[in-house]
Amino acid sequence: FAALNISSADVSNGLILNTFFMYSNDLTTIDLSQNGNLQRVNLQSNDLTSLDVSSNPSLTELRLNTNDLATFSITNNSLLTNLELRGNALPTADLDQIVNDLDAFGLSNGNLEISNNAGDLSTASFAAYTNLVARGWTIDVPAPAPDTEPPVIGTLNPASNILQTGLTLTWTAATDNVGVTNYNVFQDNVL
Repeated sequence: FAALNISSADVSNGLILNTFFMYSNDLTTIDLSQNGNLQRVNLQSNDLTSLDVSSNPSLTELRLNTNDLATFSITNNSLLTNLELRGNALPTADLDQIVNDLDAFGLSNGNLEISNNAGDLSTASFAAYTNLVARGWTIDVPAPAPDTEPPVIGTLNPASNILQTGLTLTWTAATDNVGVTNYNVFQDNVL
């Protein structure tokens, strides 16, 4: 349904629905949680401020350009190879997470459109962006800058509660301009 000024729709009874197009309308919200078989969705040019697609693991194509999305997640959508989110209000953290999720899904030859959002990609998605491009993805924004600043190492405090079978280690946190994701603990140079 295109350009019919539809502002609401109930698709909860469409349990076997695999394609849903309702673009260029006035939708502000839609519930797709009962449509687990959806593979292709086009809701571009509406007034959506949020959309939960966590119950739609079969999605391969999702077009949400020109809405008002302020947050969005594809954590449960590992089959996506065409994701269009241009012209929304997505912040940097969401855009970085989307790129990192797509990379983690491991698919090749996809399309990602995320230009004209509230945020831009940051160094937190540099490696994932590079991986996606190497696997044949087209992405409509330039690569983020790589992280060139090493973290500042925290300080290890003396061991406490030392017993024959264990001890307690504490340290001040490391800091970084991008973020610290993990710590490696070694004993006698062995991880």
